[in-house]
Amino acid sequence: MELFQQLAAVCFVLALAGLAAYWLKRGAPGAILISHTRGAGAKRLELIQRIPLTAQHHLCLVRLDGKEWLVGVYPNGMSALSEPGAAAQSTNSPDGKEQF
Repeated sequence: MELFQQLAAVCFVLALAGLAAYWLKRGAPGAILISHTRGAGAKRLELIQRIPLTAQHHLCLVRLDGKEWLVGVYPNGMSALSEPGAAAQSTNSPDGKEQF
């Protein structure tokens, strides 16, 4: 009898979790809605490249509204490391060697 009650309780909790997920997916009041439209309109944000530095640190090159940003991502947040569209410009020194 005790085993049946435990199984019934687990099934009840799983059913409630499923209903909550369905309700949130359908657009519950106060829920954050994320549209998953593919191919409809231009993307505003695009991840161009992601380079892992360590297990928790990454460099990401992203394009936002046509401007490229270099972003450093770390466990407590992220930081913009370059201004939009800034490219490394090289200059030649008098001896012909390239400098950055």
